[in-house]
Amino acid sequence: MMAKKSEILAEKRTQLAEVRTELAYKRTMSADMRTTATLVLFGIAFIGFSEFSWDFFFTAGVAAIILGVIYLVSALRVGLKHSRKIRIIKDVFNKILKKTGSEMQSYKDSLQKTNIDR
Repeated sequence: MMAKKSEILAEKRTQLAEVRTELAYKRTMSADMRTTATLVLFGIAFIGFSEFSWDFFFTAGVAAIILGVIYLVSALRVGLKHSRKIRIIKDVFNKILKKTGSEMQSYKDSLQKTNIDR
């Protein structure tokens, strides 16, 4: 009975850790999107402040928009890479749990058979 409780608790902790990891990556992605939106909006605002083309505000606005787009592409790339890693790790972990669960069940069955034989 005690082994089952500890196994259940360990499984629940693992599930909770997976959920926390996914939430952390989602928070990171949303922060990256906010940063990108801020850079692009400031770029548009700087272009609006410029009185003539190629003054300081126009140049700063174009640079901010370019940096925002570059940051957006890199953030999406990193986010997709992390989500793929999470899926791969989750699949491997689930396979290990299934294999371990079937091995434990066969071990318990063999113990019961040996106890019956005695």
